[in-house]
Amino acid sequence: MSEYGFQSFPEYNSVLKYTTTEDHDIYSEVMTSHQRSSIGNETIEEYMLKDYNKPKDFASYLYVSQLLQAKGIKIAIEAHRRHRDQCMGTLYWQLNDCWPVASWSGIDYYGKWKALHYTVKEAFKPYLLSQEIQENQMSFFVISDALDDASGQLLIELLDFEGKVLRRWNESILVQGNQTNPVFKIPMSVFSQAGPLNQLVIKAEFHSENEALLAENKIYLVPPKELDLPDPGISWSVSDFADHYAVTIKAARLAKNVFVSSTLPGNFSENYFDLLPGEEKTITISKVSGAALKNHDMESFKAFGQSLKIQTLKDSY
Repeated sequence: MSEYGFQSFPEYNSVLKYTTTEDHDIYSEVMTSHQRSSIGNETIEEYMLKDYNKPKDFASYLYVSQLLQAKGIKIAIEAHRRHRDQCMGTLYWQLNDCWPVASWSGIDYYGKWKALHYTVKEAFKPYLLSQEIQENQMSFFVISDALDDASGQLLIELLDFEGKVLRRWNESILVQGNQTNPVFKIPMSVFSQAGPLNQLVIKAEFHSENEALLAENKIYLVPPKELDLPDPGISWSVSDFADHYAVTIKAARLAKNVFVSSTLPGNFSENYFDLLPGEEKTITISKVSGAALKNHDMESFKAFGQSLKIQTLKDSY
């Protein structure tokens, strides 16, 4: 499958470089001009409102548009990889941009990674853990692009958004190399009996025999706009290293689509990720050239910390 895609806007810091405050409406003259399709902004909003709550402001519109784009392409890539007997390749459109614009790209004109690029980085890993609903059952698959077989453990947990584990499954599995491997099924009734579907998340992981994490996925049972998201209780700290900064983020409750931004020109090692209750993640970003490359330059370190912004889906509406 080749040349399929969906549009999104660049992130807010990128859009600030070619707009003024008066332009901060997706239907403004400037935003319409910086759009590769004559129906692009209307199409983004139409599909957005099917799955997401209407964003509360302009910056949130840009952010949610990227979640929408990434979600759609993730669904496609996973489906193509699961059905490798019918589809032996998947090539989405497109990688980057030649000017500042709303487009199908995963990297904007200024080199900033959108949610899409982070998402496909995960979706194209050698091992993929994916699911689909068939005949009132959720079927789990491990797709392997490795040539050798791999034995390991499949761990599936059903949690509420406060972190309580409601059900747990642990299975020893053999994943055949270069194959789609059906590995487990759970009746959909199990989930509905556990609690309200809009307050549940499924954590699925495949570990090798030496306990290395080979694939993981977080699965929700209703569209994003139906999720009863709590205040995630986000906390974070920043560390200074010789050539990069590290940001450690922790969530007290489920944090959906955590987006970390700063004024540095580079990209964080991970972004737009979900944090389960109590989960902690450390991401890094390279320092820029010049004074900021000095080890423990306190002025640059302070400026970086002050420029940090963290947003979740709960904050967007």
